[in-house]
Amino acid sequence: MPTPGEPILVVLREELLTGVWPAGTALKPSELTKRFGTSPMLTRAALSVLSTEGLVRLDKSRRYLALAPGSPPPPDEAPAPTAIDRVADTMRARLAAPEPVYPPDSRLPPLLRLALEFSVSQTVVLHAVTRLMLQGLIRTQYPGEKRGLYSVDPESTTRDALLIADLRAAMYRGGWCPADFREAVERALPALADPLRHDQSDTAPPRSAHSPCSRVIG
Repeated sequence: MPTPGEPILVVLREELLTGVWPAGTALKPSELTKRFGTSPMLTRAALSVLSTEGLVRLDKSRRYLALAPGSPPPPDEAPAPTAIDRVADTMRARLAAPEPVYPPDSRLPPLLRLALEFSVSQTVVLHAVTRLMLQGLIRTQYPGEKRGLYSVDPESTTRDALLIADLRAAMYRGGWCPADFREAVERALPALADPLRHDQSDTAPPRSAHSPCSRVIG
């Protein structure tokens, strides 16, 4: 399922991997917030996730600097962990443990209860939870579930990743631009959801000559 801030995370990751941001370039949260229309909290959460992936580093001045893919930050330049780091790391460990404190698809405690447990504000917990959602470890409720946050089932996450990989391959193979391909997939969903419908000829309509996307991926 989509996660909050997914576009900023996906776009920045791709740009960092392809060298749009040369190593050492500062990624300014204020400018990224304006560019993507996200909240400052969501922007910083995305940058934090990219930091754990080794694509950016946070220096002692708490600036996010682009890294060449695969080059870890110098250990002596890492700033001291914050309360957000502590909460996120603890919850991540609970989710990933062999016998997880939060089993797959279980409802997490409310933010207030977590804030009291960690002796922090609810804002700190919200920042930490947002990071974990961007990493695909926590989700919001599905239809029919009680409102709240839930731990993600690793098996469903793996299936989702495989599906996304297949869809991305189909987009590149067919020369679709992202805007056209998304519309085509949305039109195809009703047919895919109906096991009695065998005629799939309309599941991938031809691309419009008036596509909103000017660049076709080859």
